[in-house]
Amino acid sequence: MPLAGAMEFVRTLLDDIPVAGGLNLSAWVNPPDPDVEVTDAPAAYIWPLPGSENRLTMPRNTGPRTAAGWKTVRHEIGIWLVWEGAEGDPEADTLFPGFIDALMDALRTAWPMPAILVDPNTGEQTQLVDTGEEMSYDSPPPRTVADQRYLRYDALIRVPMTEMLQR
Repeated sequence: MPLAGAMEFVRTLLDDIPVAGGLNLSAWVNPPDPDVEVTDAPAAYIWPLPGSENRLTMPRNTGPRTAAGWKTVRHEIGIWLVWEGAEGDPEADTLFPGFIDALMDALRTAWPMPAILVDPNTGEQTQLVDTGEEMSYDSPPPRTVADQRYLRYDALIRVPMTEMLQR
């Protein structure tokens, strides 16, 4: 199960996409040092949420590492979208929803699909078959940061994905 491969696939889909306000999104699995990487662009942080696995076909394998029927792994990848906008920005009401729209559009048009994933630890290949076919989002109201000049906007986008493998 290349969960790491699924996360990297999502990161490559999102990193540097253009978003509202003439900005480009920065996508991360491991966040940058906040004292080094300072930007006005929105950032997306990619991390797994709960997932599941089930068998679709028989036979079950006949021994360790033997061929078997198809299984699916249902990953749910969480994308935390974060942006700090100036408190008095007249476009703030539309910019952040525009960031969410751009991110979800990049996912719904994911290519290639199916995508071949390679487990970075074992080198085994599997297929990711439905990125962007189902998504949900949640965005609480913005909140004021400590210096009162900026508002912090957050959203969580949930992206279920199905990985197909033979085991």
